Amino acid sequence: MKTKLDNTTEPQHNAKLPVMCWVAVSENKPEVGQWLLVYASSGRHIAWYNGFQFEDRADYNIEGVTHWMQIPEPPCI
Repeated sequence: MKTKLDNTTEPQHNAKLPVMCWVAVSENKPEVGQWLLVYASSGRHIAWYNGFQFEDRADYNIEGVTHWMQIPEPPCI
């Protein structure tokens, strides 16, 4: 938002942020090959979905994944 005095731009504190929601695996599966944040009984993991199971960066199967969500975009620096 521009100020009247000097035309500088102030940060918008009321800007709408994207909503990041956990998706139950039982309700919807992610696209194949997509990197995700997943939740399992062992905790949160970064994983990809191969069409059958979720695997970590070392291609180990992550057991008991119940939910997943998109990885958010990195911050603008």
